[in-house]
Amino acid sequence: MQNNQAPSIMYRATGALMAVIWLSLNACAPGPTSTTTTQFRDSTLIIKSYDDQPPSVQIGDAQRKPTALDKLNEAASKGDIHAHRLLGHAYWQGSSSSINGVNVFPRNRESAVWYYERAAQMGDAPSQYYLGIALELGDGIAKNEMQAVQWHRKAAQQGHIGAHAQLGYFLSTGAGGVTVDQAKAVEHIRFAAGAGDRTAQLNLGTFYATGNGVERSTEQAAHWYWRAADQGNSEAMVRLARLLRAGDGVPRDEAAAREWLERAADDGHEEAQAMLAAATGESGGTADDPWAQDDPEGDPWVATPTDPWAEQDGEGTR
Repeated sequence: MQNNQAPSIMYRATGALMAVIWLSLNACAPGPTSTTTTQFRDSTLIIKSYDDQPPSVQIGDAQRKPTALDKLNEAASKGDIHAHRLLGHAYWQGSSSSINGVNVFPRNRESAVWYYERAAQMGDAPSQYYLGIALELGDGIAKNEMQAVQWHRKAAQQGHIGAHAQLGYFLSTGAGGVTVDQAKAVEHIRFAAGAGDRTAQLNLGTFYATGNGVERSTEQAAHWYWRAADQGNSEAMVRLARLLRAGDGVPRDEAAAREWLERAADDGHEEAQAMLAAATGESGGTADDPWAQDDPEGDPWVATPTDPWAEQDGEGTR
């Protein structure tokens, strides 16, 4: 998909491309003038800026302490799969840190894909998943959903949660040339939901609410909405609130319904804010009353788990 030449790392001095050069600092050298730390998925990107020398860029995670990019490149050149993945993270995320208006370490999606692809080819399940996402989005590489499906299958075979969620989407919608199979879609979504993926929990709840691929059950819908809501998914909070107010699948509890709506509204969920306003006026379930909008019929995809870069916690919607 890509050429075999590793992306170059160059220092941008006066408006030309900025180099990322890690300098070993002696004990007498002054400390950084600023430090920017970005949490990205399971990794941490650290940018340190100095008055009299180039900035340093490091990235690490639970398995590897923050390491300079040139050291990671050296490790990657020796076949270190983990280093490839971390470099992919670094280039995909980039940093908003700047010196004199020049971005210290701008994101580079093409370079990120280059590293993810190498790690994926070496069997790294997370990188297979991230490469599949890039192919779905057409970001950093030409869009190709059929290839995306292939990489998600490889990652799912190794138990990758996000890859299972993606396969559920493909099997349910027929995207990527996949034959629609709602029952198999539910199997993949259930795996991801059971493993704690809150977007998959929301979607599984909606599968049960619509009866798509499973026997319709508002009790099960409420169960999965609650699990997603308990993890902070504001859409699940709204859907759970509807069921609680109607007593559908759960005992009627208007106080609890309002509490969930307030939490969703505090998160900026516009529909929750409108529903709270309607509750204050008690519009009585008219056509204009947002409380009267039941769960959607037919399409169970409230939120597709496609773009893990849309939110820092790894979830996203399409």
